[in-house]
Amino acid sequence: MSLTKALRVVSSIMQKRPLLFNSMVYGFFYTSAEFIQQSFTKMSKTSCGYWLPVQFVNFLLIPPSFRVTYVSIAAFCWVNILCYLKNLPVSEHEQKIKY
Repeated sequence: MSLTKALRVVSSIMQKRPLLFNSMVYGFFYTSAEFIQQSFTKMSKTSCGYWLPVQFVNFLLIPPSFRVTYVSIAAFCWVNILCYLKNLPVSEHEQKIKY
């Protein structure tokens, strides 16, 4: 399917169901962009602070047969850390900063 044909199909879907399409697509992109703008540096610092030691221990101490299990457990812990950071209240100082 050519790009032109794909754009025509998307355009026709948008014209037939504008409320559904716009609320799903534009709402998703807006909230994602806003979240990334507010927390990118904090999340990237936390990510490096977590995954670098985890992978260092993984390749230094963990036998190859247990590495997948170790990284899976570490990934589960990382997802919980992300959930915790996502639900932290924003301080007044961070609210005043405009990017």
